[in-house]
Amino acid sequence: MSRRLRRPANTLTKDQLSEIFKKHSADQSNVKLGREELKAAFEQLGAQLPTYQAACALKYLNSDNDQYITEDGLGALVDYAYAYGFRG
Repeated sequence: MSRRLRRPANTLTKDQLSEIFKKHSADQSNVKLGREELKAAFEQLGAQLPTYQAACALKYLNSDNDQYITEDGLGALVDYAYAYGFRG
């Protein structure tokens, strides 16, 4: 029997999602999100598996393999989260 993860309904705008990710950035002046910061953000967004979502986001969105998503990748991160229906 396979178990499907329930996707939450979108209730936040992309701008609101962006602000949530920025709030969890280790560096408040420049966006820099590592695995732990992403995990905390996905927890706030109600992810059932926040560690998994953080790992997937880094795998698919971290083009330079430095294990961080920076300001340049924030838009893609927001699109990723929005596509999966994350909300606050």
